[in-house]
Amino acid sequence: MPVLITLSAVIWVIIAVNLHKPWALFPWLTGIGIWAYYFWSDRADRPPASFEPAAFPFAQFAIVLAAGAVVRLYKITELPLGPYVDEIFTLNNSLDLAHRPFDFFGHTPLVSAGWVETANLYLYFNLLILNLFGVSYWSMKLFSVIPGIIACGAVFAIGQLLFNPRVAFATALLFAFAHWPVRLSRYGWDVAFMIMAFSVAIWLLLLGVRRGRPLYTYLAGATGGLALYSYLGARICLLSLLLSLALEFALGREKWILRHSLAFTIGAAMVACPLFFYYLANPGAFWLRTAELSVFNLDNPLPVIATNVWRHALMFFTRGGTYARDNFPGLAMMDPLTGLLLVTGFVALIRDRKNFAARLIACTFMINFAPGVFSISQEGAPYVYRTAAIIVPAFLIVAFGVQWLVRHLEIRMRDRPFAKYLMPAAASVLVCVIVLNLYFYFGLEAKNTAAMRVMAYEARLVGLEIARDGLPVFLVGKDTLEQTLATPKPDEMFADANPPLILTPAFTLSAIVDFSGRYDQRQTVSNNLAHPKNIHFVGTESLKANILTLPQPAKIIFRSRDRPLGDMIRASYPSAALKDIRNVYGEPLFTVAALPKSAAVSAKTPAVR
Repeated sequence: MPVLITLSAVIWVIIAVNLHKPWALFPWLTGIGIWAYYFWSDRADRPPASFEPAAFPFAQFAIVLAAGAVVRLYKITELPLGPYVDEIFTLNNSLDLAHRPFDFFGHTPLVSAGWVETANLYLYFNLLILNLFGVSYWSMKLFSVIPGIIACGAVFAIGQLLFNPRVAFATALLFAFAHWPVRLSRYGWDVAFMIMAFSVAIWLLLLGVRRGRPLYTYLAGATGGLALYSYLGARICLLSLLLSLALEFALGREKWILRHSLAFTIGAAMVACPLFFYYLANPGAFWLRTAELSVFNLDNPLPVIATNVWRHALMFFTRGGTYARDNFPGLAMMDPLTGLLLVTGFVALIRDRKNFAARLIACTFMINFAPGVFSISQEGAPYVYRTAAIIVPAFLIVAFGVQWLVRHLEIRMRDRPFAKYLMPAAASVLVCVIVLNLYFYFGLEAKNTAAMRVMAYEARLVGLEIARDGLPVFLVGKDTLEQTLATPKPDEMFADANPPLILTPAFTLSAIVDFSGRYDQRQTVSNNLAHPKNIHFVGTESLKANILTLPQPAKIIFRSRDRPLGDMIRASYPSAALKDIRNVYGEPLFTVAALPKSAAVSAKTPAVR
């Protein structure tokens, strides 16, 4: 080991000095591989319990992945009502990497220099998706969907280590269909990546401890270190796992846990070392966003911390997040039955407190409340995005509750004639819970009117309309790029928590081009915005002056309130088909005029504004 430590130090120095060189990736991978080889044949001196590998239920695993994929892809272009602005910034930053020198360990400002930065390693993950599937609205959503599907598989794998097969399968299905993880897997971008890595790290850690294989524990640490390149909350995820291992050593001081703790820490350190060197050179980037949101900026933070604690504790059962991006405002983060099982799970954890896995899950659950408890924003607690990592241990605690309840019922009903109906009844209840959660997302999210104000709602509508076909499109009037601020209705709850997000015309233009299906990846982002393929932005007067010279077939998109323009199009093209694009309230936002194909096509195009 001293030789490996020395070699690792040399590799770290090489990476630190050449952090932004294209070849810095290779010594990084070499260091990770050397330690993996070291732990390959290693065995813990004293695993806590014997573990007999069982046949992995691949059929059930495939069902969970398929269910997770279907529910996360269904109506993905319709729900949520729009992308969040940070999703679009992340999309453009990922595309921009393709036209910049390769810098695997660099960072890209989300909006502007000196503010939030995104690790290029995570952006390259997104760029891989874009290279495989092209640039479109739904491919941008894959940034969240793919990690969300993998997280479903990881929860299933964790269940195979901790619970009986039926409980493990039921828990994974519940996680695949529950509205909270489904929601995050459809818009969460870097948070979805964090949840994926966190769940995989928990599985590898438990697998390593159960089998006495520090190699798996090393890989768990490496996965936890990889998560650090995504959302800032991943720091708390990794910290929760490290503190869990430290707690185990403090409680027992046994050699096996020291071995696993060492392997986990080395894995995390080897993967995260470039990130450490980057923050060492740019310390402000490490603390900036955390400092902005810190509750300790207040003169008297203690009352706010106390309020945050009880609001986060109750978010599973009563009032959930109120920000429309993260939740249907106020909806509890778990359905009533799952919330009840969560409470039962806490009881089961206490009864099973001598179990390493129970202590690990309890520790990760409690510690990952920190980003919400010690922060503050306008909408008020609970902050379900910042505490998103809780989602994994929370559903595992539910599984502890289910297993305890099933065991208790099986014992009490063992000799009773209706015992054979226990499992069918439980399956029926699971189906009802799944249906309820599907309604909580697909039924309620379509009515999430506040999302029209906090998401790029109108840009999605226009971009997807353009993407329907390859026709030339004329966007008429500067107001097509200006956001319509939807005024909340008197009966809308938590309207104060969802003030309108002001989007500039330039940003709206960027989103429309990205979603139009006409983005040319061979060109830079700026070139695509300056010269979008077959998309023309024209002034109202210019279009009216050239109304009879438009190429046909073509589409004209304009604000529905401009009725004179609609009348002129009908008069000039009697066979043109006009339809309205309406908002959630049913109010017309845009009108689309589809011009018919003509034998005589003019090459003249109205003057571009």
